[in-house]
Amino acid sequence: MKSPEHADCILIHVPKLLEHDLLLGWNSKVNFIAMGMYSLVEELTNSGFSSHIVNLATEKTINPLFSIAKHVKDFKTPVAAFSLHWHPQTYDSIEAARQVKKDNPDVFIVFGGYTSSYFAKDILENYPFIDAVIRGEGEKPLSELVKKILAKDSDLSEVPNLVWRNKEGIITENPITFIANEEDINSWNFSAIDKVKNYPTYVNLQWMLPWEKAARVLFNRQLTPTIFGICFGRGCPGTCTWCGGSYNTIKNITGRCSTVWRSPEKIRETLETILHKFGINNFYVCFDPSPENQTYLESIFEELGKITPKIKLDFECFGLPTKGFIEAFRKNLHPESLILLSPEIANEELRKKHRAFYFSNAQMEEILDILEEKNIKTQLYFTFGLPDETIKDIKSTYKYQKYLKKKYKCITKNFFFPVEMEPGAPWFENPDKFGIKLKRKTITDFHQVHSKKTMSLGYETKYFSEKKILKIRQKYFSYSIKQILFFKLIRFILRLTMFKQKDIDLKQIRNHRINVN
Repeated sequence: MKSPEHADCILIHVPKLLEHDLLLGWNSKVNFIAMGMYSLVEELTNSGFSSHIVNLATEKTINPLFSIAKHVKDFKTPVAAFSLHWHPQTYDSIEAARQVKKDNPDVFIVFGGYTSSYFAKDILENYPFIDAVIRGEGEKPLSELVKKILAKDSDLSEVPNLVWRNKEGIITENPITFIANEEDINSWNFSAIDKVKNYPTYVNLQWMLPWEKAARVLFNRQLTPTIFGICFGRGCPGTCTWCGGSYNTIKNITGRCSTVWRSPEKIRETLETILHKFGINNFYVCFDPSPENQTYLESIFEELGKITPKIKLDFECFGLPTKGFIEAFRKNLHPESLILLSPEIANEELRKKHRAFYFSNAQMEEILDILEEKNIKTQLYFTFGLPDETIKDIKSTYKYQKYLKKKYKCITKNFFFPVEMEPGAPWFENPDKFGIKLKRKTITDFHQVHSKKTMSLGYETKYFSEKKILKIRQKYFSYSIKQILFFKLIRFILRLTMFKQKDIDLKQIRNHRINVN
């Protein structure tokens, strides 16, 4: 048998491997790789280092007994870089790192991503098997770190953005000196999907992946094909109360004080590469830092209009789209493309208080009139359980979304769910100011809560306990008893009639959640 190649660095994405859903049963969540992992692996390649990406959901789909610790050992890699970007990944990422270090004590383990950046020092204080954390933007810092480790140089004081533990066990916070500028961000294509191990399987994963085959069939029939996030730029000048990516938090953990855009030509190059090389034509963008002036986005859409066939793009607006934006969007993209709007709540006073880029209901309906006239599909995102929100407000939002869905044929779907508490969000930073009580504050809190099988919100308001908010979710957004029984029946029939092979053994996923020895 041919021995595996050596890797100077393996980048590892660990989803929340086990969460239970009433319809889908056991599933993994947050299966998508953060966009920055592609630029990380590109920068490593450009610097002459061998590397690849492992997505644990992909590997567990192919083989439930896959061991990331064994994979690191087989490739004799000196550096294992974990992406802890979204906080639901916390438990599984940390436990995977624990096992990698146990089986490979000489491997240098570094964490990165948004959640890691926020809790950088806390991670090192509480988890001694993690050697360092890269805060903020990590492309150049990771390459510098790998260079140091390969040279067996233990002095990491010159690695940008690094928080690390020296030989004496002292935690040192290097200054944040790398923040990607326009030249940097245009030097990466963000399209190195073939650097993902078993990428043909990865590109068919969804955000949530049922482990049971019958549930997977039902689940995938309800969704569009895999959506890939595309990098238009970095940074946001806005502050939404619930958003961990608000301006001050981004400034504090990454040093970024302004937005930076990729060029329209580079964005087109990325999309063409993914479309023609991997056959993917379903993309998502959430980068609209200047909703009052969208001329640059218009120029991007004009450039994307040169791609054939036309691409399908779902674009999430930070505010409301302008008329010029709408026309460029309609003219240059596939007609199945979506414009996503986030009114959040029907109460305009609460909306003004909580979201960065305010608009009234009347202003939104004027835009919906245009989208209806232009036959542009849209989806609306609503939430509930915000500070100062009452049951009357929640009922009003529910009624308003039903009114809009009935009035506008262009609205393909309304979403209505509570937000989870994110580290670094303004209401996380100042809970007393917003009249909420936090139920998780530290990295160990997030680690513990995400070891559980069901979701939690992490806060309660003066009007609602966390339990009450989740009950409201069940009433307005989640599944009815009839739906649950119906889906269970269909899944049972599918298991009897369609699947001769045994389902993935959930005991294997539970007992070998991270490793198998």
